[in-house]
Amino acid sequence: MRPILFFGGRFSAKLYKIHLGQKDGIQRIQSLNLHNPIWIHAASLGEYEMALPLIEQLHVQNPEIPFLISFFSPSGFDNAKLPDYCYKIYLGIDTPKQAGKFIDALKPQKVIFIKYEIWLNHLKACHNRKIPVFYWNLILRKDHFVFSRWGKPWLSVLQKCQTLFCQNSITIQLLESKDFNNCLQTGDIRFNRANEIQNLELPNIILDHSNGELLNWLLSGSKLILGSSWPTEELMLLEVLKSRDLLHKVHQQLKIIIVPHDISFNHIQTIQKQFSDFQTQLFSEPVKNEFQILIVDQIGILSRLYRFANIAFIGGGFSGQLHNIIEPAAAGCFTLYGPNAKKFPEAELFEELNIGNKINDSQELAQKIELYFQGDYSVNKDYIKHQVHLQMSNIQRCVDVILSSKDSIQV
Repeated sequence: MRPILFFGGRFSAKLYKIHLGQKDGIQRIQSLNLHNPIWIHAASLGEYEMALPLIEQLHVQNPEIPFLISFFSPSGFDNAKLPDYCYKIYLGIDTPKQAGKFIDALKPQKVIFIKYEIWLNHLKACHNRKIPVFYWNLILRKDHFVFSRWGKPWLSVLQKCQTLFCQNSITIQLLESKDFNNCLQTGDIRFNRANEIQNLELPNIILDHSNGELLNWLLSGSKLILGSSWPTEELMLLEVLKSRDLLHKVHQQLKIIIVPHDISFNHIQTIQKQFSDFQTQLFSEPVKNEFQILIVDQIGILSRLYRFANIAFIGGGFSGQLHNIIEPAAAGCFTLYGPNAKKFPEAELFEELNIGNKINDSQELAQKIELYFQGDYSVNKDYIKHQVHLQMSNIQRCVDVILSSKDSIQV
């Protein structure tokens, strides 16, 4: 693997960064001189941010323990903001020799892998040295390679881990069907983060916009928000709004917030032209007249706008790149999205809980909007928020299990 990374580095700065980081991994561990740290592996920045609440709570209860965070991707290594009790390295190549050297140099007391990173030889090295290994926020689908005929070695090392903290019941059922007895369903940390965002104060850019006129608009009336939308979703919404047959009962009063994935000048102009039959307002401009549609041409505020909406139509569900649907649900939005959401278990969960729906076309979009405002779904914002709360990860339970495990036996 290392030669591939090295020669690939001539053509890819990212691969070359990984190569250099892996090359110096053992020396960096020795220079840090950490005493029995907890080692946590996160593939990239997203997994690290997923692990951070767990790391923080472990530190609160054991402030003397250092943490080593390993990454595979430069996006994590370069951009992760680490607390002062955490240190970082690139994880070396996954060979038996390299893995053994790494574990013997580090001497971790406990090891935590995030989500579904399965490094076969590093896990074997931990098991051989009787070091407790945990998986945090683990999620697997039935088509994951560990359940294939050739994936048995990876499944075996998972089975030898101390505890697998699983996101959902599907993962538990899949593993228990293979005679696993080390699984706990402890929820999905992404729901915790989404809930935290909704409890944050609104930024001044919203509070002070046009001397409060925008806030007054946001606080009044029924609203649909188009979140991180692509042209597919934008054109579907346009068709709905222009057709009285599709949305004849509520479209005259319904306020719309469009937050496109692409906020380039050209695309914003395109949206303005497409919706020119309606009164529109750019977020970047002061409010001067009454309007029905707010077009947000600024990044970083989508998650704060969900709280003002009743329904969210989220982009990416027609391309297989569904944007975050947990954030609008945490704000109490009934959430709609395209049908290509197989890789997003929360989409199926939302259907089961009756707090979201897949849609295939503009006719279905109009139908779902009508049904929601007619009360046919028998859900409201408080009910949806409650369902999100039930999915949150029980961090303290995980911390208790991890800290109660026996310390590693070093060889």
